[in-house]
Amino acid sequence: MSRSSSRIDEVAFLDRITKLADTWRSHPELFNHASQLVVIVGKNDSNNDNDLDGFETGLGGDSGEKMQLTQRASAMHHWLFGYEVLNTLLIFSLTNEEESHTSVGLNLEIVCSNRLAAFFNGIPPDVASRCNLVVRGFDTTQSPLDQLSEAASALFERVSTVAEIAVLPSGRSESNFSAAWKEALTTAGNARNLKFSLNTAPTFADGLAEAMIPKDNTEMDNIRSAATVAGASMRAVVFRRLYSYADRGRAVTHEAFGASLDQFLEEPTENLLEELRVESTIDADFLELGHMTTVLSGPSTARQSTLVKGWPGPPGLEPTQRLRDTAGSCVSVALTMRYRNYCAPVARTFLFSPSQDQSDDYEALLALRRHLLVNLLTPGAKLAHIYRAAKNFVEARRPGRSQYLSPVLGFMTGLRFRESEFTISESTPDHVTLQASANLCLSLSFVDVPFASADSRCYSLYLVDTVAIFRKPVQPASPLAAAILAPLHSDGPDAAAPMALHAHVLTFRAPWRLRDIILHVVDEQGGSGAGAGSKPESEDEGPRTRAGAAGRRSILMEDRLRSSEGMSREEQRQLVQKELFNRMQEQGKIRQEAAHSKDGYSEGGNSATELRKYEAYRDESQIPPDRQYRRIFIDRRADAVVLPIFGLAVPFHLSTIRSTTLSAAAESGFLQLRINFATPGQTVSKREVMTYMPPNQTYIRELTFRAPEPADNLRHISDDIKNARRAFVEREIEKRDREHLIDQEQLKLIDGRVPVLDGIRIRPSLGPVRGGGGDAGSLQIHANGIRFRSRAQGHVDITFANIKHMIFQPSEGEQVVILHFHLRHAIIIGRKKTVDVQFYYEVVTVNYDDVTSASSSRRLGAGASAQSEAELERMERRQRLIKDREFDKFADRISRQSNGAVKVDTPIRNLAFSGVPFRANVLMQPTSYTLMHITEAPYFIVTLEEVELVYFERITFGLRNFDMVFIFKDYARPPVRVSVIPVQQLEDIRNWLTTCEIPFLDGRVNLNWNQVMRNVREPYFFQDGGWSILVEGSDSEEEEVDSGPEFIPSDASSSESDYSSEDDASEESDFSEEEDSGSESEYDDSEEESESDDDYWQLPCSSRRNREPVVFFTTTADSGCVGFHFGPSPSAAGRASTCADLGA
Repeated sequence: MSRSSSRIDEVAFLDRITKLADTWRSHPELFNHASQLVVIVGKNDSNNDNDLDGFETGLGGDSGEKMQLTQRASAMHHWLFGYEVLNTLLIFSLTNEEESHTSVGLNLEIVCSNRLAAFFNGIPPDVASRCNLVVRGFDTTQSPLDQLSEAASALFERVSTVAEIAVLPSGRSESNFSAAWKEALTTAGNARNLKFSLNTAPTFADGLAEAMIPKDNTEMDNIRSAATVAGASMRAVVFRRLYSYADRGRAVTHEAFGASLDQFLEEPTENLLEELRVESTIDADFLELGHMTTVLSGPSTARQSTLVKGWPGPPGLEPTQRLRDTAGSCVSVALTMRYRNYCAPVARTFLFSPSQDQSDDYEALLALRRHLLVNLLTPGAKLAHIYRAAKNFVEARRPGRSQYLSPVLGFMTGLRFRESEFTISESTPDHVTLQASANLCLSLSFVDVPFASADSRCYSLYLVDTVAIFRKPVQPASPLAAAILAPLHSDGPDAAAPMALHAHVLTFRAPWRLRDIILHVVDEQGGSGAGAGSKPESEDEGPRTRAGAAGRRSILMEDRLRSSEGMSREEQRQLVQKELFNRMQEQGKIRQEAAHSKDGYSEGGNSATELRKYEAYRDESQIPPDRQYRRIFIDRRADAVVLPIFGLAVPFHLSTIRSTTLSAAAESGFLQLRINFATPGQTVSKREVMTYMPPNQTYIRELTFRAPEPADNLRHISDDIKNARRAFVEREIEKRDREHLIDQEQLKLIDGRVPVLDGIRIRPSLGPVRGGGGDAGSLQIHANGIRFRSRAQGHVDITFANIKHMIFQPSEGEQVVILHFHLRHAIIIGRKKTVDVQFYYEVVTVNYDDVTSASSSRRLGAGASAQSEAELERMERRQRLIKDREFDKFADRISRQSNGAVKVDTPIRNLAFSGVPFRANVLMQPTSYTLMHITEAPYFIVTLEEVELVYFERITFGLRNFDMVFIFKDYARPPVRVSVIPVQQLEDIRNWLTTCEIPFLDGRVNLNWNQVMRNVREPYFFQDGGWSILVEGSDSEEEEVDSGPEFIPSDASSSESDYSSEDDASEESDFSEEEDSGSESEYDDSEEESESDDDYWQLPCSSRRNREPVVFFTTTADSGCVGFHFGPSPSAAGRASTCADLGA
């Protein structure tokens, strides 16, 4: 790393040097009661020793330098400065008590070259003054002896005896700089009759360890990143390669297998991180393999103890020994990843057709790890007490096995791989430190055990993880981390673990379940090579091999499965689904009990339409003047329609009007205007605005006015009423949406240049744009969010905290490349509320078929036309590639800027299937976290983590398609259905759901999910069997089966079920109304004109006998009067004769 780009983090430097001073004052015995601390780091390369200047970004360079992981001086440099600064002398001394109130409590003197002095002088003056920093520089072309002698003289002036000086040897090879320092010490000591030797001086290693073990948030993040890669590598790299070697029967030695892993992991790249599916915030440039991977198998695993005594170690006692993969063998692999020099070790033992004893012993280690995390690893607990309690736990669970437990159950780790002073052993008096990271090493080593079979008398089981210990109890980082804390068996003696704990496993991505580390060996005749005591296939380990490879949710099954009984893929899937179903039942019961113990579930959430009281006029004085009394008048200021009834002006608020209809009276020459009013009992969607109506009153359902043809005035009145009501509804909906809106935090803008994605468009549109297609503009990344700036329509801000999903959809198979944001809380765009915001670029803008056929063919001939077409195709492919890269790179920048809070999700196109989520048949594409369709509105996005169960409907022999219903963990949320899925996709969807660990059930008919969810929300639902009612039979919930032709979606028939309203069906996207508002408006004349006078019989109400009265007003041709009556639509002869003059 160049010095120009090197900089000390002054905040971390001040915090850590203060921590060193506080530890020195509070624990002087750990520093051997010294008043001066001396640290010197020389240079390794003797060939370039004249260059007394250098940086090391890691704790070593080549593979040989990885042994420097244990050197405290190098670790101290990285801890304070972020780098190992070579050929540098550090001298620390305590200040007086009076001075410590204005400083950190110590003085720091640094002797280095002039070029390195510029690096240290980069510390801000206010920080440097607090630690009394003094930097002595020397010219690298001259000997540093003069400056070192001056520092040595000042050092001896501050002490009375040499016992007051404690050192920290660097452990590096001798250099000119270190030799000059020794000479300076000898000269200065002789001048004061003090004999001092670096080899015999006391050290302050214990005190430094005490100060470095507690980790700040930055250090914990680095350890967490290293642990994430280490755990994912153990699952996706180590296990897969071991399976590959064993499956192909390839003979490989310990050394060769370890070297193949080292070659793959030694220099991590972005491609490796992408394959491991880890967070995009991890920078591959700061990631490295800690040391050579250790591989053990056969009898050597029992006699080799490097795994628990501390790495690095050789790849087995016998590197050339062949890796044992026969039945009863145990293969142990240990690796360490380092991120920004912080260690994260992990080790696993993989079992080949294990015996019953081996399986039970491994489960004992799993139970011991859970017992340590839940009950023992708490801040302040004595390490010796933890070891004794762990040993007693093993003895109680597996009598006779505690004597085979390793003498060390773990140690503190960080910049140094192993802090030998802080180990979990019987002889360690120290206690668990707050905010620390530990390497939890659990192992059982058996050598010639009498209770084992002849083939497995020598074996060891290792379960090694990196563990974080926090100051306060925290929640697990993911469901995988939470699963480690769950009891092994629901009926076992272990109590359920609290979710918030002090200790959590950071390497939770590594395989740890018994079924995940077993590889069953099958002989040529198909028999199992397992021992006689092997568990049956119905138990937990299962005769299957699984390897994980997709972050928090994806677990892929191998195509070739080693099964002791030859189970088919269908049987294995059924076994996994059975486990998932039982787990879902238990979790649902706990979650529902907790919900009912608080406030219970709401019936249907917020699906009811909000009713308000509207008032047109407060008194008669506000009604328009008398000249308006004898005709229909629309008062837009008051949002009212004034109707003439019996010579009086009767106002009706627009919220009471449902619709208006114009129709010509048969053979009468009159045009009728019918005004339909809202009454209690009618169904109302969430996007309608209705006034509050007390149920115990009499209401007018409709009024009819007529006029002789051509009656242009009546047509104008009808249009004015519709336009006024449409404007009123839009205003009220916008007002209602803004009232329920959750405000985002303020976007923090970055001054200067910011990453920009230019030339893109936004959906939904910011407003009316000539030509359509959305608004053109640019997307910018700022400190805590993104901003889309339109060229003419303003801007839209989205904060990272409000982004639930960020989906990048390439242009493969599409005409646009899309960056889609699904939000947690809705925002207002273009006066409409939406939770889906999309930025896109059209990569296909020219139809080259039209160009070549219409232009080139006429002018240049057929040959030139074909050449032009090929050129346009190449241009399109190039344009697609460029834009895909731009959008992908920009999405990664957003993820990095959000520190991993926003993850990039990409569709898995080979798992896509067609379906009807709304009204049109579209392509549904799974991603790592969702099932979605974002190509066109309305958008469909279902978060897989929120799904509890998937129910397949119409699974009947002979049908060509089926339906899929998503039931969410939030039972107040209505289910979501995707209809008309081709039956050919059924098996692929089942396999996909199984890999996502989502249980599913099959049914023959469509269910009434309104009734089903009402039953689910009852407190006794899970006590009566829970979701098993759908397994045992659903006759009570079944509706009539349609045995006729297959359903074909069209514009006239909706696939939405009866449990989904207009908004419920688009639960994941409130943008659907924008695209469909033109064709689905409640003001549609074609729909209203089809209604007859008896249509009110079809409207839902309490009962037909108790239907609301209906008043009809009509005019007669001879008298020009209006008549009215109650009840059904009357005939011409039966109409009432009471009239009122309407005038001309």
